[in-house]
Amino acid sequence: TGEIVEFFGPDDLHLDPSCVVIAVDVFGNDDATINGVEFLTAGQTPGVGVVEKDGVMVTTTAANQIDNWAAEAPSFTGADQASADNLALVMQDIRWDGAPVLVDITGLSPGTTYELQLLFNEGADRNRQWDIAVNGELAVDTISSEGFAPTADGEGGTVWTPDNSFAYVGVFDSTASGEINVEMVNGLGGQPQQPGSDGNAILQGVILHLAGPAFNITEYTRNADNTVDLTWESKPGLFYDVEASTDLSPGSWEPFMVAIAAEPDPAIATSISVQGSADASMQYLRVVQVPPPPLLETSFEDGMGDWTVGGDGTLWEFGAPTTGPGAANSGTGVAATGLTADYAEGTMTQLRTPVIDPAGVRGFLKLDFWHYVEANDGEGGQISILEADGTLIQTLEPLFLGGEAGNSTEWTEANFRLTNPGRPFIVQFAFLSGDDGDPNNGTGWLIDDVRIGK
Repeated sequence: TGEIVEFFGPDDLHLDPSCVVIAVDVFGNDDATINGVEFLTAGQTPGVGVVEKDGVMVTTTAANQIDNWAAEAPSFTGADQASADNLALVMQDIRWDGAPVLVDITGLSPGTTYELQLLFNEGADRNRQWDIAVNGELAVDTISSEGFAPTADGEGGTVWTPDNSFAYVGVFDSTASGEINVEMVNGLGGQPQQPGSDGNAILQGVILHLAGPAFNITEYTRNADNTVDLTWESKPGLFYDVEASTDLSPGSWEPFMVAIAAEPDPAIATSISVQGSADASMQYLRVVQVPPPPLLETSFEDGMGDWTVGGDGTLWEFGAPTTGPGAANSGTGVAATGLTADYAEGTMTQLRTPVIDPAGVRGFLKLDFWHYVEANDGEGGQISILEADGTLIQTLEPLFLGGEAGNSTEWTEANFRLTNPGRPFIVQFAFLSGDDGDPNNGTGWLIDDVRIGK
C-alpha cells in the first residue's frame, strides 16, 4: 500500500509547513530547515533516537548507526539550493539493523489520517531489501533502499545514483491511542528475501503530515425532555467518550458517557441519546476519541478471577506477599510463586490469563506488567503466547532469570509489543527451577498490575 518515489531534491517530496506534524533527521548532527519545514535531529545516541514537537514524539530504535554512511552527500538540486544541501546532509547518516528497525510515533490525534514518508539513501549501488509494516499490517512486501527491488530473475528495479534517493509514502490512520508504529525487517510477510541480498533495513528521515480532518459531530438535537441526541462520524474499532462542561475552560471537562464503541459498519455514523443537565445551568457537550478499553487488566485485588494455574512444585498463588518485596506494587494483592516462603526444588508452574479475544482490534498489542524475581542462577520466568487450546504460538524474549545479575531489588515494569494473532489467545507466565539440593531458593516470581491492550 502507498507508493515508492525517487527524489532528486526537496522539491520532489511533500514538504508543507502548513500541515506538517513533525520531520526527523534520525541520526543527524543539527536541526535544519528544508523548504520551510524544520527537520529535528534525533541526535547521535547509539541504539535509539527521540524527537518531540508539540506533544508528538518520534522514537527510532535500531541497534546500529553510521555517521556519513554515504561517503558523499547526494548532489541534490532544487529551487532553494540551501534546502537541497540540508536534505543532502539528512540523507548521509543512517540508523540500521538486521533485527527490526522501529519507528514509534505517539501523541497524535486518535483515529486521524496522516501521510507518512520514510527516506532512504544507499550511498552506493547495493542489493538491500526488507519489508515494512505499519500499525501491525504489512504495507510493503520487499522494498529496496534503491527504490523498487528487482525480481528474482533480475528484472525491473531502480538503481542508486549520486544525485538520487528514495522514499516510501503511505497514508494511515493513527490508532485509538494516537500512535503510528512502523516496523522494518525481512520476513513480515509476502515473498522471502532474495538470495544474495542484504537484509539490514536502513533509515535516514521521517516526515509526517496531517492528511485528513478529524471527525465531526454531524447532528445535535436538544429535546423537550432535556435529552440530547448526538451523531458523529466514527470509524470501526474506535471508541469515544462524551464529556460535559459548564464553561468550556480547559480543566472543566468531566466524563459523561465513556467507552462508546463505534458502529461496525463504516457507512453508519454513531448515534446516542444522553440526559442533559437537570438544572437550568448552561451545559456543553463534546465527543472525544479515546483508546479502546484494555482486553485484560488486573492487579489481583480480587484473587485469581478467571486466571488458571497448573504445574508441579510451588504453584502460583494469590494474595499479599510477606517475602521478596514485602508488599504489592499497587494495592495488596499479587500473583506469586512464593507469598510467604521460598519456592520448592523442581518447580515448574504455569499461570495463564483467561482467553483473550482481539476481535476488532487492529495492529500491535501491548503487554505491560510489574514484576519481582528472586531465584537461583538459571532459574526464573518465561512468557509465552498460546492458542486458546494451549498450543504454543510464540515465546517472548528476554527471560526473567534470577541469580546475582538478575535478582530484583524492587518492583520493575516490563513492557512487550505483541504481534496481534488475530484470533483468541492466552498469555502464560511460567516459572521454572531445577533441583540442586539447596532449599534456599528465594521467593521466586511475583507479578502485579497486568494490562493487555493498545
